[in-house]
Parts: sequence; C-alpha cells; structure tokens
Amino acid sequence: MVLANPISSDLSAMRTSLWPGLLKTALYNLNRQQSRIRLFETGLVYIKTEAGLQQQARIAGLICGEVLPEQWGEASRKVDFF
Repeated sequence: MVLANPISSDLSAMRTSLWPGLLKTALYNLNRQQSRIRLFETGLVYIKTEAGLQQQARIAGLICGEVLPEQWGEASRKVDFF
C-alpha cells in the first residue's frame, strides 16, 4: 500500500515483510567485508485483506558466514539451519 504523504520517498510504501530490510542490511555488511552476520528484527507488517488493511507483529532473523569467529583451535564451518 502506497502512502499519500510519506516522510521520504524511500518510505512511501507500508511493508508487507521484514525480509527486504534484513537482506539490505546483510548486503551492506557483506560489501564491507563483514562475512559473519547475525541479524534479527521485530516489527509490524501490513497485510491487505477483504476487511481492509491488517497490522501483524512479526519477527525474522538472518544468519550467514562461519559458525564461530576465526580461531586456531577450531576448524572453519559455515552456518546451517541446525
């Protein structure tokens, strides 16, 4: 849903997911050679329903890179779902 009077042009639409913000932040960090990333966000998303616009609380997380920081005592291993 597009707002009639947004604060700025990049905030002109109500978000329907938390993922775009997490991915944008992860890309920002990866472009600055920060390969071990742990992010989470809580917030409201807006879903269009037959009854009108519905507001829902959500939580999302993103992890990428190595399981542990680089160290001599542990082998390097990428994160996985488990």
